[in-house]
Amino acid sequence: MADSLNPLEAARRTAASEGRELSLISTRFADAGLTWPEERYRTAWHRWRSQPAYTADGRGAPGARSAIAAAYSAEGLAVEPDGLILTGGSSISYQLLFSVLRDAGGGATVALPLPGYPLFEGILQPLGMTPTWYRCPPETGFLPDLDSVDAVLAGPGSAASDPTPGRPPAALVLISPNNPAGITYPDSLVAEIARRCASAGTLLILDEVFSLFRDGTTGSVAVHRPPETGAPIAHLNGVSKLCAAPEVKLGWIAVEGGDPVAREELLDALDTAHDTYLTLSGFAEAATGAFVADQEAGAAHEELRRRVAVLRRETLGAVGSVPWIEPTDADSGIHIPVRIDPVFAAERFGTVDDEAIATGLVRETGVFLHPGSFYGLDHPAFTGGPWGIVSAITPPAVRDAAVATLRRL
Repeated sequence: MADSLNPLEAARRTAASEGRELSLISTRFADAGLTWPEERYRTAWHRWRSQPAYTADGRGAPGARSAIAAAYSAEGLAVEPDGLILTGGSSISYQLLFSVLRDAGGGATVALPLPGYPLFEGILQPLGMTPTWYRCPPETGFLPDLDSVDAVLAGPGSAASDPTPGRPPAALVLISPNNPAGITYPDSLVAEIARRCASAGTLLILDEVFSLFRDGTTGSVAVHRPPETGAPIAHLNGVSKLCAAPEVKLGWIAVEGGDPVAREELLDALDTAHDTYLTLSGFAEAATGAFVADQEAGAAHEELRRRVAVLRRETLGAVGSVPWIEPTDADSGIHIPVRIDPVFAAERFGTVDDEAIATGLVRETGVFLHPGSFYGLDHPAFTGGPWGIVSAITPPAVRDAAVATLRRL
């Protein structure tokens, strides 16, 4: 098994076994002291145990869907309870959407952002589907490049990675707040991409799982309210990030807009596909009020937002104090891209390859960060690098020790 590890992971495990690891990429909320209030768990538990009967429903319990729909309505997005599919998390939501679109003849490709989070390929491959990518370059602040979006929507000939001749992708995934770029897209840009997807017959999947973590905002579940384009839009979210509660396994697909018949056909297909597995637990359904919708949940969301914002600002300042590292202007989410000075890297590590730099760094100092290439942020394909990714919610004591070590280099 050890021989199958890439050099970076092997070096990280060695540093961890020797008690030297200082990880700047921890994304476990609890490690940074970020937890959902215990009384909210107890409220959900008692609510469930007072009515423990479980009714199989591919869309999720009606009461749970009503609670989430109310949260969307409070933020100005018209989502009906019947427009929701509750799942066991966002990965399940994506798998359901991709499989339903494939089976409906929507095509064998899905358009993904680059850079992006390394999740989708593992979902697409077992479905016999492949990714195609549109660029979100750092020189434009990681905003989607509309020419690149047009190229993937046009199908092959413009996007060589699409193996399905003449067909646009079944879906385009737009992540805002973006992960790992740490920014929220302008509403006008999201609206323009929604219009282009509708024109191409491509479903827009608007991933808003980091919706809570935006500086200077209120609200929690909805980030964007795209204009009516004549085509449905699927919004994804869940309590893993929204409530710092990945163990609850509650996610959802909220389908809104477009022709009512087309919208209901998509929802019926998702309902049928999910009914095969029923990934949502009774506890998760009972938790929707205590975790998403009631007044106490709203107060807990605001406190979680505030604490993550403080950690992000502290991390930006701390990492920015390292002379050979420059963090980008992240104001959302929990990841921060950082530029590594190429002259320093070449002199200190003998390379500008980001993975080799990260490997040398953890071997020599124990400090562990992700190379940008893990997220498709390869240098020199993307300028300004080499690139690394750090976590805004790294525990402060670990973060400060790691930064002090980096400064000594």
